[in-house]
Formats: sequence, C-alpha cells, structure tokens
Amino acid sequence: MKKLTMMITTVFALLFILYSVTFSVITNNVVFNAVNDETKNNMLGTVATLRPAFRLLDESDVSDKTSQWDDAKNAITQTLNPNERIAIYDVDENPIYSFGNEKLIAIQPSEATFEDAKQVGNNTAVKPNDEGKITYAYMEKIYNNKN
Repeated sequence: MKKLTMMITTVFALLFILYSVTFSVITNNVVFNAVNDETKNNMLGTVATLRPAFRLLDESDVSDKTSQWDDAKNAITQTLNPNERIAIYDVDENPIYSFGNEKLIAIQPSEATFEDAKQVGNNTAVKPNDEGKITYAYMEKIYNNKN
C-alpha cells in the first residue's frame, strides 16, 4: 500500500511539474508575442505622427537648417517617449540627426536594411543588444513631394 501511494504521488508530482513547465513556456510565448506586437504598433504610431512633418521637407531645408527642419525636429521631441531613439538618414544613407535615449545602442542599418526599406516601404527588426535586452528597430523611407 505504501508503494502504491508513493507511485501515485510520484506520478501526480511529475504531471504537476510537466504542467507547470508547459504552462510557463506557453505563457512566456504569448506575452513575448503580445509585447512584440504592442511595441511594433507603438513604433508605427510614432512614425505615422512624424511622417507629415518630414514629407514637407526638401533637401535644402535639412542642409540649410531652415524653420521647417526645426519644426520637424520639434515634432520628434514632442512625440518620442524616454525609452525610444530615432535616427534620421539622408538620401545617401548618411546620418543627419538622432534624438532620444542615449543608452540605446544605435543600430546602424546595413545596406540590405536600406534596400528593404526602399523596396517594401518599412522594415521592423527585433534584435538582442549587448545588455541581454531586446532592441526593437523600425525603418522606413519617407518620401517628400518630390520623391
């Protein structure tokens, strides 16, 4: 009788451990995917807010630092939350402005990333950083009225 009780207890303990591990893995995946989707939606919302200010810019506005360029930079400072960073590149893929959380590692887009942004319209990436945390990146080519 003791052996039977011990075997039943062992089986239920193993089933409980298996259930707990399965539940934690499934919950972790669900939460991870929900956070990824929410973060992506927030990035898309930020870009949608900034897009109109940058569509009105000409190349001369950026190089001459006109009031339109200042308005676009002000739109960035009013839109970004403290955990975000934005980097703006010119047509030749040279960085011209960055703003936001300095602790974030600036993800330098590769040539392939620029090509993806030109062809598809946007590029979203989830990358682990040096601190073991995840960095979310979004890249889009914004066209002005002159393309």
